[in-house]
Amino acid sequence: RLGEKATQTQVKSRAHSLGAEDKGKVEDTKTKKRRHRKTVVEDDLVNSSETSASNRMKSQPSLVLSTFLSQKSLRSADRWDIDGDGSGATEKKDDLTLSSSSSSTDTSELDSSEKRFLARFEDEIRSSDVNFLEETPRSVYQSLPNRPVLTSVDLNDDKLSRTPLMHIEGPTDKEESGSFSSHVHALTRSTYPLMSPGGPRMGDPVCDMWCCEVFDGRIIAALSDGCGWGHKSREAAFRASTFFCDYIRMRQRSIKDIQEAGYMLLRGFCESHNKIVSGYDNPWDAGTATLVGGILLKVSETAWSFVFASVGDCKVFHYNRRSKQILDVTAGNRIAVSDAKDPGGRLGAFVEGGGPDLRNMALYSVICYEDDIIMMVSDGVHDNLDPEVLGYEPIDLNINAASWDNVSEDKTRFLKSQFL
Repeated sequence: RLGEKATQTQVKSRAHSLGAEDKGKVEDTKTKKRRHRKTVVEDDLVNSSETSASNRMKSQPSLVLSTFLSQKSLRSADRWDIDGDGSGATEKKDDLTLSSSSSSTDTSELDSSEKRFLARFEDEIRSSDVNFLEETPRSVYQSLPNRPVLTSVDLNDDKLSRTPLMHIEGPTDKEESGSFSSHVHALTRSTYPLMSPGGPRMGDPVCDMWCCEVFDGRIIAALSDGCGWGHKSREAAFRASTFFCDYIRMRQRSIKDIQEAGYMLLRGFCESHNKIVSGYDNPWDAGTATLVGGILLKVSETAWSFVFASVGDCKVFHYNRRSKQILDVTAGNRIAVSDAKDPGGRLGAFVEGGGPDLRNMALYSVICYEDDIIMMVSDGVHDNLDPEVLGYEPIDLNINAASWDNVSEDKTRFLKSQFL
Protein backbone atom coordinates (compact mmCIF):
# COMPACT_ATOMS: atom_id res chain seq x y z
CA ARG A 1 0.00 0.00 0.00
CA LEU A 2 3.06 2.15 -0.22
CA GLY A 3 2.27 5.58 -1.60
CA GLU A 4 -1.50 5.14 -1.73
CA LYS A 5 -3.56 8.21 -0.95
CA ALA A 6 -4.63 8.58 2.64
CA THR A 7 -8.27 9.36 1.99
CA GLN A 8 -9.93 8.20 5.19
CA THR A 9 -8.60 10.57 7.82
CA GLN A 10 -6.90 13.91 8.25
CA VAL A 11 -3.22 13.56 7.30
CA LYS A 12 -0.65 16.34 7.33
CA SER A 13 2.51 15.97 5.20
CA ARG A 14 5.82 17.69 5.74
CA ALA A 15 5.77 18.45 2.01
CA HIS A 16 2.94 20.94 2.65
CA SER A 17 4.27 22.37 5.88
CA LEU A 18 7.97 22.99 5.25
CA GLY A 19 7.25 26.24 3.44
CA ALA A 20 5.23 27.64 6.34
CA GLU A 21 6.89 29.66 9.06
CA ASP A 22 7.41 27.60 12.19
CA LYS A 23 6.04 29.83 14.91
CA GLY A 24 6.66 27.24 17.62
CA LYS A 25 3.24 27.81 19.18
CA VAL A 26 0.64 25.28 20.23
CA GLU A 27 -2.57 25.67 18.27
CA ASP A 28 -5.69 26.50 20.21
CA THR A 29 -8.43 23.92 20.53
CA LYS A 30 -10.75 25.50 17.99
CA THR A 31 -8.02 25.45 15.36
CA LYS A 32 -7.31 21.86 16.23
CA LYS A 33 -10.96 20.95 15.80
CA ARG A 34 -11.08 22.55 12.37
CA ARG A 35 -7.93 20.69 11.37
CA HIS A 36 -9.35 17.51 12.87
CA ARG A 37 -12.43 17.64 10.64
CA LYS A 38 -10.81 19.07 7.52
CA THR A 39 -10.65 16.99 4.32
CA VAL A 40 -7.13 16.72 3.00
CA VAL A 41 -6.25 17.84 -0.49
CA GLU A 42 -4.22 15.00 -1.98
CA ASP A 43 -1.64 15.40 -4.77
CA ASP A 44 1.57 13.83 -6.08
CA LEU A 45 3.58 15.79 -3.53
CA VAL A 46 1.86 14.01 -0.66
CA ASN A 47 2.32 10.63 -2.30
CA SER A 48 6.00 11.17 -2.98
CA SER A 49 6.54 12.43 0.56
CA GLU A 50 4.87 9.38 2.08
CA THR A 51 6.79 6.98 -0.19
CA SER A 52 10.12 8.61 0.58
CA ALA A 53 9.44 8.63 4.31
CA SER A 54 8.32 5.00 4.26
CA ASN A 55 11.48 3.91 2.50
CA ARG A 56 13.63 5.63 5.11
CA MET A 57 11.62 4.05 7.94
CA LYS A 58 11.27 0.53 6.58
CA SER A 59 13.33 -1.05 9.39
CA GLN A 60 11.16 0.43 12.18
CA PRO A 61 8.65 -1.48 14.28
CA SER A 62 5.00 -0.77 13.48
CA LEU A 63 2.47 0.99 15.69
CA VAL A 64 -1.25 0.25 16.05
CA LEU A 65 -3.69 2.47 17.95
CA SER A 66 -7.11 0.98 18.52
CA THR A 67 -10.16 1.91 20.56
CA PHE A 68 -13.35 -0.02 21.00
CA LEU A 69 -16.49 1.05 22.83
CA SER A 70 -18.42 -1.76 24.46
CA GLN A 71 -20.96 -1.94 27.25
CA LYS A 72 -18.91 -3.98 29.75
CA SER A 73 -15.81 -2.87 31.57
CA LEU A 74 -13.74 -4.70 34.19
CA ARG A 75 -10.08 -4.54 35.26
CA SER A 76 -6.45 -6.67 35.05
CA ALA A 77 -2.41 -7.42 36.93
CA ASP A 78 1.55 -6.61 37.70
CA ARG A 79 3.38 -3.75 36.11
CA TRP A 80 6.89 -4.20 34.80
CA ASP A 81 9.43 -2.76 32.47
CA ILE A 82 11.18 -5.29 30.24
CA ASP A 83 14.39 -4.68 28.36
CA GLY A 84 14.93 -8.01 26.61
CA ASP A 85 17.13 -9.32 23.82
CA GLY A 86 14.38 -9.49 21.20
CA SER A 87 13.80 -13.23 21.42
CA GLY A 88 10.90 -12.91 23.83
CA ALA A 89 11.75 -16.33 25.20
CA THR A 90 13.25 -15.10 28.46
CA GLU A 91 12.67 -12.21 30.81
CA LYS A 92 15.86 -10.82 32.33
CA LYS A 93 15.01 -10.30 35.97
CA ASP A 94 17.76 -7.72 36.40
CA ASP A 95 15.98 -5.50 33.88
CA LEU A 96 12.56 -5.64 35.54
CA THR A 97 11.81 -2.41 37.39
CA LEU A 98 8.61 -1.62 39.18
CA SER A 99 7.29 1.77 38.17
CA SER A 100 4.73 2.36 40.86
CA SER A 101 4.75 4.11 44.22
CA SER A 102 4.83 0.70 45.92
CA SER A 103 8.33 -0.15 44.66
CA SER A 104 11.01 -0.49 47.33
CA THR A 105 13.66 2.06 46.38
CA ASP A 106 16.40 3.83 48.29
CA THR A 107 15.19 7.27 49.39
CA SER A 108 18.39 8.95 48.28
CA GLU A 109 17.97 7.55 44.77
CA LEU A 110 14.42 8.87 44.67
CA ASP A 111 15.56 12.29 45.83
CA SER A 112 18.32 12.53 43.21
CA SER A 113 16.01 11.37 40.40
CA GLU A 114 13.30 13.80 41.39
CA LYS A 115 15.84 16.62 41.68
CA ARG A 116 17.17 15.83 38.20
CA PHE A 117 13.65 16.06 36.83
CA LEU A 118 12.87 19.35 38.62
CA ALA A 119 16.20 20.88 37.58
CA ARG A 120 15.69 19.81 33.96
CA PHE A 121 12.30 21.53 33.69
CA GLU A 122 12.74 24.30 36.24
CA ASP A 123 12.30 27.07 33.68
CA GLU A 124 8.92 25.85 32.44
CA ILE A 125 7.29 24.57 35.62
CA ARG A 126 4.47 26.95 36.53
CA SER A 127 2.28 27.41 39.58
CA SER A 128 -0.51 25.66 37.66
CA ASP A 129 1.61 22.49 37.66
CA VAL A 130 1.64 22.14 41.44
CA ASN A 131 -1.42 19.89 41.59
CA PHE A 132 0.08 17.55 39.01
CA LEU A 133 3.49 17.43 40.68
CA GLU A 134 1.97 16.75 44.10
CA GLU A 135 -0.05 13.80 42.79
CA THR A 136 2.81 12.21 40.81
CA PRO A 137 4.16 9.01 42.49
CA ARG A 138 7.79 9.81 43.40
CA SER A 139 9.12 6.41 42.32
CA VAL A 140 8.14 7.18 38.72
CA TYR A 141 11.14 9.49 38.39
CA GLN A 142 13.71 6.71 38.60
CA SER A 143 11.75 3.88 36.95
CA LEU A 144 13.52 3.98 33.55
CA PRO A 145 17.08 3.00 32.55
CA ASN A 146 19.54 5.79 31.76
CA ARG A 147 20.30 4.42 28.28
CA PRO A 148 21.43 6.71 25.43
CA VAL A 149 19.37 7.00 22.22
CA LEU A 150 20.36 7.66 18.62
CA THR A 151 19.18 10.55 16.48
CA SER A 152 18.84 11.05 12.71
CA VAL A 153 20.09 13.99 10.65
CA ASP A 154 16.54 15.38 10.59
CA LEU A 155 16.30 15.39 14.37
CA ASN A 156 19.47 17.46 14.66
CA ASP A 157 17.77 20.21 12.67
CA ASP A 158 15.55 22.38 14.87
CA LYS A 159 12.90 22.98 12.19
CA LEU A 160 12.76 19.43 10.84
CA SER A 161 12.57 18.01 14.36
CA ARG A 162 9.35 19.99 14.84
CA THR A 163 7.87 19.10 11.44
CA PRO A 164 6.48 15.55 11.18
CA LEU A 165 6.70 13.58 7.97
CA MET A 166 3.06 12.70 8.61
CA HIS A 167 0.41 13.55 11.21
CA ILE A 168 -2.82 11.64 11.82
CA GLU A 169 -5.48 12.20 14.45
CA GLY A 170 -9.02 11.04 14.98
CA PRO A 171 -11.45 9.54 14.92
CA THR A 172 -13.66 11.74 12.79
CA ASP A 173 -17.41 11.77 13.40
CA LYS A 174 -17.64 8.92 10.88
CA GLU A 175 -15.09 6.85 12.84
CA GLU A 176 -12.80 6.55 9.84
CA SER A 177 -9.42 4.91 10.30
CA GLY A 178 -6.04 6.55 9.85
CA SER A 179 -2.80 5.09 8.57
CA PHE A 180 0.66 5.88 7.28
CA SER A 181 1.95 3.21 4.90
CA SER A 182 2.63 0.02 6.87
CA HIS A 183 4.08 1.84 9.88
CA VAL A 184 1.03 3.24 11.67
CA HIS A 185 -2.63 2.30 11.75
CA ALA A 186 -5.38 3.76 13.94
CA LEU A 187 -8.99 2.63 14.27
CA THR A 188 -12.04 3.27 16.46
CA ARG A 189 -15.25 1.22 16.52
CA SER A 190 -18.38 1.42 18.69
CA THR A 191 -20.78 -1.45 19.35
CA TYR A 192 -23.31 0.59 21.31
CA PRO A 193 -26.86 0.09 19.96
CA LEU A 194 -28.81 2.68 17.98
CA MET A 195 -31.44 4.49 20.03
CA SER A 196 -33.71 4.59 16.97
CA PRO A 197 -33.45 3.31 13.38
CA GLY A 198 -30.93 5.52 11.59
CA GLY A 199 -30.59 7.69 14.71
CA PRO A 200 -27.74 8.28 17.14
CA ARG A 201 -26.25 5.50 19.21
CA MET A 202 -26.05 5.22 22.95
CA GLY A 203 -22.77 6.70 24.08
CA ASP A 204 -22.44 9.16 21.20
CA PRO A 205 -20.31 11.12 20.62
CA VAL A 206 -17.38 8.71 20.67
CA CYS A 207 -15.06 9.86 23.46
CA ASP A 208 -11.91 8.00 22.40
CA MET A 209 -9.19 9.97 20.61
CA TRP A 210 -5.83 9.13 19.06
CA CYS A 211 -2.99 11.18 17.63
CA CYS A 212 0.27 10.14 15.96
CA GLU A 213 3.21 11.95 14.38
CA VAL A 214 5.87 10.23 12.27
CA PHE A 215 9.46 11.49 11.98
CA ASP A 216 12.58 10.10 10.35
CA GLY A 217 13.67 7.77 13.10
CA ARG A 218 10.92 8.40 15.65
CA ILE A 219 7.17 8.09 16.19
CA ILE A 220 5.15 10.02 18.77
CA ALA A 221 1.75 8.52 19.62
CA ALA A 222 -1.06 9.04 22.11
CA LEU A 223 -4.37 7.35 22.85
CA SER A 224 -6.96 8.86 25.20
CA ASP A 225 -10.29 7.59 26.51
CA GLY A 226 -12.74 10.18 27.82
CA CYS A 227 -14.25 9.13 31.15
CA GLY A 228 -18.02 8.84 30.89
CA TRP A 229 -20.20 10.05 28.04
CA GLY A 230 -20.82 13.40 26.42
CA HIS A 231 -19.05 16.28 24.73
CA LYS A 232 -16.97 17.24 27.78
CA SER A 233 -15.48 13.76 27.94
CA ARG A 234 -14.73 13.87 24.23
CA GLU A 235 -13.15 17.30 24.49
CA ALA A 236 -11.00 16.11 27.40
CA ALA A 237 -9.76 13.12 25.38
CA PHE A 238 -9.13 15.34 22.37
CA ARG A 239 -7.09 17.83 24.37
CA ALA A 240 -5.18 15.09 26.20
CA SER A 241 -3.97 13.32 23.04
CA THR A 242 -3.31 16.29 20.76
CA PHE A 243 -1.61 18.57 23.27
CA PHE A 244 0.56 15.69 24.48
CA CYS A 245 1.83 15.15 20.93
CA ASP A 246 2.29 18.90 20.47
CA TYR A 247 4.39 19.15 23.63
CA ILE A 248 6.67 16.20 22.79
CA ARG A 249 7.10 17.26 19.16
CA MET A 250 8.30 20.74 20.11
CA ARG A 251 10.93 19.37 22.53
CA GLN A 252 11.90 15.89 21.32
CA ARG A 253 15.14 17.11 19.74
CA SER A 254 16.69 17.43 23.20
CA ILE A 255 16.05 13.77 24.18
CA LYS A 256 19.43 12.12 24.72
CA ASP A 257 18.53 9.07 26.82
CA ILE A 258 15.52 6.97 27.84
CA GLN A 259 15.25 8.42 31.33
CA GLU A 260 15.14 11.96 29.96
CA ALA A 261 12.47 10.84 27.50
CA GLY A 262 10.42 9.61 30.47
CA TYR A 263 10.78 12.96 32.20
CA MET A 264 9.56 14.70 29.06
CA LEU A 265 6.57 12.37 28.86
CA LEU A 266 5.63 13.33 32.42
CA ARG A 267 5.74 16.99 31.41
CA GLY A 268 3.61 16.16 28.38
CA PHE A 269 1.00 14.59 30.65
CA CYS A 270 1.08 17.68 32.86
CA GLU A 271 0.54 19.83 29.76
CA SER A 272 -2.44 17.66 28.74
CA HIS A 273 -3.97 18.01 32.20
CA ASN A 274 -3.55 21.80 32.15
CA LYS A 275 -5.11 22.04 28.70
CA ILE A 276 -8.10 19.90 29.74
CA VAL A 277 -9.07 22.36 32.49
CA SER A 278 -7.98 25.48 30.56
CA GLY A 279 -10.72 27.96 29.69
CA TYR A 280 -13.11 26.85 32.44
CA ASP A 281 -13.94 29.22 35.28
CA ASN A 282 -14.36 26.14 37.40
CA PRO A 283 -11.96 23.27 36.51
CA TRP A 284 -14.54 20.78 37.77
CA ASP A 285 -16.73 21.72 34.80
CA ALA A 286 -14.20 20.14 32.43
CA GLY A 287 -14.23 16.48 31.50
CA THR A 288 -11.63 13.89 32.48
CA ALA A 289 -9.73 11.33 30.41
CA THR A 290 -7.25 8.49 30.66
CA LEU A 291 -4.12 8.73 28.52
CA VAL A 292 -1.30 6.58 27.23
CA GLY A 293 1.35 8.37 25.22
CA GLY A 294 4.91 7.67 24.19
CA ILE A 295 7.74 7.93 21.72
CA LEU A 296 9.58 5.28 19.70
CA LEU A 297 13.35 5.88 19.96
CA LYS A 298 16.28 4.18 18.26
CA VAL A 299 18.80 2.78 20.78
CA SER A 300 21.12 0.84 18.42
CA GLU A 301 21.44 0.00 14.74
CA THR A 302 18.93 -2.84 15.15
CA ALA A 303 16.96 -2.07 18.31
CA TRP A 304 14.32 0.44 19.32
CA SER A 305 12.73 1.38 22.61
CA PHE A 306 9.11 2.41 22.92
CA VAL A 307 9.10 4.68 25.97
CA PHE A 308 5.67 5.67 27.23
CA ALA A 309 3.67 6.96 30.16
CA SER A 310 0.22 5.85 31.21
CA VAL A 311 -2.50 6.96 33.56
CA GLY A 312 -5.79 5.08 33.57
CA ASP A 313 -6.70 1.74 32.02
CA CYS A 314 -5.54 1.91 28.41
CA LYS A 315 -3.01 -0.81 27.62
CA VAL A 316 0.09 -1.33 25.49
CA PHE A 317 0.95 -4.72 23.99
CA HIS A 318 4.18 -5.70 22.25
CA TYR A 319 4.15 -8.34 19.51
CA ASN A 320 7.58 -9.93 19.13
CA ARG A 321 7.98 -11.16 15.58
CA ARG A 322 10.81 -13.55 16.46
CA SER A 323 9.09 -15.37 19.28
CA LYS A 324 5.55 -14.87 17.90
CA GLN A 325 4.50 -13.85 21.43
CA ILE A 326 2.53 -10.88 22.72
CA LEU A 327 3.48 -9.17 25.98
CA ASP A 328 1.15 -6.97 28.02
CA VAL A 329 3.70 -4.26 28.84
CA THR A 330 1.17 -2.50 31.11
CA ALA A 331 0.24 -5.63 33.09
CA GLY A 332 -1.17 -4.57 36.45
CA ASN A 333 -2.18 -1.01 35.57
CA ARG A 334 -5.80 -1.77 36.49
CA ILE A 335 -5.99 -1.19 40.20
CA ALA A 336 -9.67 -1.87 41.01
CA VAL A 337 -10.33 -5.17 39.28
CA SER A 338 -13.95 -5.36 40.45
CA ASP A 339 -14.95 -1.70 39.98
CA ALA A 340 -15.87 -0.98 36.37
CA LYS A 341 -16.12 2.77 37.05
CA ASP A 342 -12.58 3.14 38.36
CA PRO A 343 -9.90 3.32 35.63
CA GLY A 344 -7.15 3.70 38.25
CA GLY A 345 -6.32 7.27 37.27
CA ARG A 346 -7.26 10.12 34.96
CA LEU A 347 -6.30 13.61 33.82
CA GLY A 348 -8.55 16.58 34.55
CA ALA A 349 -9.92 17.84 37.87
CA PHE A 350 -10.70 14.84 40.05
CA VAL A 351 -8.96 15.02 43.44
CA GLU A 352 -9.14 17.71 46.09
CA GLY A 353 -7.81 21.03 44.79
CA GLY A 354 -8.66 20.22 41.17
CA GLY A 355 -5.67 17.97 40.56
CA PRO A 356 -5.57 14.83 38.41
CA ASP A 357 -5.89 11.28 39.73
CA LEU A 358 -2.41 9.80 39.23
CA ARG A 359 -2.67 6.69 41.43
CA ASN A 360 -1.49 4.38 38.66
CA MET A 361 0.69 6.85 36.76
CA ALA A 362 3.69 4.90 35.44
CA LEU A 363 6.55 5.08 32.98
CA TYR A 364 7.52 2.08 30.84
CA SER A 365 10.01 1.13 28.15
CA VAL A 366 10.06 -1.96 25.97
CA ILE A 367 12.78 -2.99 23.52
CA CYS A 368 11.56 -3.92 20.04
CA TYR A 369 12.97 -4.78 16.63
CA GLU A 370 12.19 -4.60 12.95
CA ASP A 371 8.70 -5.98 12.13
CA ASP A 372 7.64 -5.98 15.80
CA ILE A 373 4.27 -4.34 16.52
CA ILE A 374 3.34 -2.00 19.37
CA MET A 375 -0.42 -1.97 20.08
CA MET A 376 -2.03 0.82 22.12
CA VAL A 377 -5.63 -0.01 23.02
CA SER A 378 -8.47 1.36 25.13
CA ASP A 379 -10.28 -0.74 27.73
CA GLY A 380 -13.01 -1.43 25.19
CA VAL A 381 -10.51 -3.60 23.33
CA HIS A 382 -8.86 -5.50 26.17
CA ASP A 383 -12.13 -5.98 28.07
CA ASN A 384 -12.90 -8.49 25.34
CA LEU A 385 -9.93 -10.51 26.60
CA ASP A 386 -11.23 -10.56 30.18
CA PRO A 387 -12.32 -14.07 31.28
CA GLU A 388 -15.18 -12.69 33.39
CA VAL A 389 -16.53 -10.66 30.45
CA LEU A 390 -16.18 -13.73 28.23
CA GLY A 391 -18.36 -15.75 30.62
CA TYR A 392 -15.69 -17.86 32.33
CA GLU A 393 -16.15 -18.77 35.98
CA PRO A 394 -13.22 -19.19 38.41
CA ILE A 395 -13.70 -22.96 38.32
CA ASP A 396 -12.92 -22.85 34.58
CA LEU A 397 -9.49 -21.47 35.52
CA ASN A 398 -8.91 -24.18 38.15
CA ILE A 399 -9.89 -21.95 41.08
CA ASN A 400 -12.20 -23.47 43.68
CA ALA A 401 -14.70 -20.60 44.02
CA ALA A 402 -18.41 -20.37 43.24
CA SER A 403 -18.15 -16.93 41.61
CA TRP A 404 -15.74 -14.04 41.00
CA ASP A 405 -17.14 -12.35 44.10
CA ASN A 406 -15.55 -15.10 46.17
CA VAL A 407 -12.06 -14.52 44.72
CA SER A 408 -9.75 -11.95 46.33
CA GLU A 409 -8.69 -8.86 44.37
CA ASP A 410 -5.06 -10.00 44.24
CA LYS A 411 -6.00 -13.47 43.01
CA THR A 412 -8.44 -12.02 40.46
CA ARG A 413 -5.78 -9.63 39.20
CA PHE A 414 -3.30 -12.50 38.82
CA LEU A 415 -5.80 -14.80 37.07
CA LYS A 416 -6.94 -12.18 34.60
CA SER A 417 -3.36 -11.21 33.84
CA GLN A 418 -2.44 -14.83 33.16
CA PHE A 419 -5.56 -15.30 31.01
CA LEU A 420 -4.74 -12.19 28.99
